[in-house]
Amino acid sequence: MTLTPDNALRDFVKTPVILDAILVGVDQRRAEQATDGPDGWSVLEVVCHMNEFEEIFFNRARLMMETERPNFPPNDQNALALDHNYQEQQLAEQLASYHRRRDAFVEFVKALPAGAWQRTGIHPSYGEMNLIELVVKTTLHDVNHIEQILKALND
Repeated sequence: MTLTPDNALRDFVKTPVILDAILVGVDQRRAEQATDGPDGWSVLEVVCHMNEFEEIFFNRARLMMETERPNFPPNDQNALALDHNYQEQQLAEQLASYHRRRDAFVEFVKALPAGAWQRTGIHPSYGEMNLIELVVKTTLHDVNHIEQILKALND
């Protein structure tokens, strides 16, 4: 199967809906306490991480459009969690912010001409990727953390 913008967008718009369905009835206290293991992140921390990385992924997409083959800076997810006090955030605010960021990201990429989807950037771990691959990688990032939240809520 050849990846196309339509293929990439199909699942990209679904993961926030899935996240909402999973979090129905999860209050602040449960989000703070439910973790995916003894040393794992809480549901709240995972949502904060997803929200923060949504902005990082969106910034990478914008950078791809503005710069020829930009190098993406590395991000230390554990340092970001500590620096931004994930465990002290409000679940509802983080989830709402994630949705605003995803909506803006979707609108941005939908407005691009077809050729823009082949623009590339250099990821510090994965190497060169085009915009289609970045959108797919963002969706897979969502899926990974949705699974993590499910594990935390079902333990």
